[in-house]
Formats: sequence, structure tokens, C-alpha cells
Amino acid sequence: MFKLNRYALILFLSACQPFSYHVTAVDQYGNTQKAEGTPTEMPIPTDTATPSPLGQHSYTDRIDDHPLEYQFHVLYVINADTQNAVRDIDGSIDENVKLMNEWFSSQSTGTTFRFDTYQQELDITLVTLPITEAGMFDYVKKQYSQHDERYDGMVFLHDGLEDWLERLNQIRPFMQTGKIYVAYYEISKSFTCGDSAGAGKRVIGMYPSAFSMRDDSECAAAADQSLDNERGLWEHILAHEIIHSLGFANSCATHAIQKDIHIDDPATPTDIMGVRQGLYATNPVLDPNHDDYYMTNLDCPDLADSPFLEPLPEKQVLPEGVLTESWRLP
Repeated sequence: MFKLNRYALILFLSACQPFSYHVTAVDQYGNTQKAEGTPTEMPIPTDTATPSPLGQHSYTDRIDDHPLEYQFHVLYVINADTQNAVRDIDGSIDENVKLMNEWFSSQSTGTTFRFDTYQQELDITLVTLPITEAGMFDYVKKQYSQHDERYDGMVFLHDGLEDWLERLNQIRPFMQTGKIYVAYYEISKSFTCGDSAGAGKRVIGMYPSAFSMRDDSECAAAADQSLDNERGLWEHILAHEIIHSLGFANSCATHAIQKDIHIDDPATPTDIMGVRQGLYATNPVLDPNHDDYYMTNLDCPDLADSPFLEPLPEKQVLPEGVLTESWRLP
């Protein structure tokens, strides 16, 4: 079993060169201001019509290998003052996704989660937020500390990240219908190392370079700071948050617990959605008794019917609360 004080979730490094478009100045709380003279410059490429070659930073969603199908798209998110961002091109995110899907395939007899690819390679979009890291902390504190006085709003870091991604998407669209976004966000501290998209939301937060305030540990420890081609907690947490974002577990699970999003099945303490060993088990399992959320006979949504799976299941059901109607495919 993994030690929680050593492993916590996710891997990462830092940021890239600023991408450049002009916007009205934005203060640390997200309020727009009239700027005297030259407007604030945020770095983004001027030519986004031609997809960036594989191996280079991509600032847009490249052409989909599987258009008009539900899929997860990876974002590599940095702040305006982040330095040395390479995680989107150094192979670490690719390995995380590959190893996670290998685990899911072994548990589901060959099924995987569909990720957005370009020329059969994982498509990762680099997004630079027009705010510094300190600005993000101040924004979260101002917006959410009233709900979380102990941690100065940091329990709601995910909400702050999603606020800024949606705001930037209004200025320079990079998000599409039918996609849930796995956002690897370079930031030095977070409440936890990863969190899922809430009901009606579309962003999974992953904080590889953060110090987890909840677990009192470095998130990077979950990956041992190396690419060893061996699955670990990093991949388990990614799978756990993806399953949450697809609407599981839910109230109709036989062993539903903790606001119906986790399970407590004494017969399978290593279930990846369980509250016992759960994802911290060396080899977590996927509802092996088929009585909670996968391949069940229950009268409720089943992960095996999710349209985010590859190959597509015969019966495709997207549970209520997974994406808003306007973000779903027609």
C-alpha cells in the first residue's frame, strides 16, 4: 500500500514562455481595469490556424482523430509568471495517461477512456492564464475564503482554476463541446493533489508541482520524480477523478457513502472508488463484484455505458450532471 505522506498525486514542473494577446488590464481579483497607455500583454501565438507539430507546444486544440465523439482533452495550464514549462512536451503527461488507461483496460477487459489525440498522439493544449500565481492565491482567497476560512479559500482552488479557464475561453476559445478537460496546473500549493469536475462542470484539476495542504505532502512524490514506466498512485488518482467526473459513484450504488460519490464495500477494500484502501492500494480494483458502478444490474447509470469509453458501448448513457446541455454533443 502506498504511504500517504510520500505519495499524494500527480507530477509536473513549471511554465513556458508567455503567449501574447492584448487585453484590458486584469487585477489579481479578476476585475478588469482601464489601462493607461499600453494594455497588458499576455503571451500567445499569433498564428493558430496551422496546428503545431507534435513535440512542440500547442496553443489550440489540434484536429481530432475522433471528431464528434465524447473524449477527454488534456490542458497544460501555467500562470503568467511560471518558468520552464515543459511537462506538455517531455512525455510525462503522456505516460501518466497511458499507464492509467492500461490499468483501466486490465480491469474492464479491454476498454479504455477516450482521450483526444492528433495523429494518434495525445493532444495537449498549453494555456497561459493572465494572472500570476500570487494573483491566483489572492483571487481564491477573496472569492472563496468565506466558505473556507481555515485554508484561505484553497479548498476551492479548483473553482478558481475553472473560473479563469472559462473566462479565458470567452476571449480566445479553446474548449469544445463533448469534452471534459484534464487540466494539469503548475502551482506551488493546493488543497489536494487532484480533484474532479463537479456536476455540470468540465474541468478535472491535477496539481503535480503543488504541496498538498490536506495531505501535508508534496504531490510530485506520487510520481517519484521519474519516468519509470511503472504504474503508481499518480495514475490511480487520475483514474479516480475521471470516474468521478463521469458521474460515479452515485446514490444508487449498493455501497454508496460520503454524499453518494464514494463507496464503502467491506468485500472490496481496494476498490478505486472506495474509502478504505481505495486508490492508495498497490493494485486497486474496479467494482469487481459489479454491484456499485461498473457492469451492474442496478436500475441506475453504469460506467460501462459511458460514451467516453473506447470502444463505444452499445448502449450509451451520459448521467445527469455530466456536462451541461450546451456542452453535450448533439
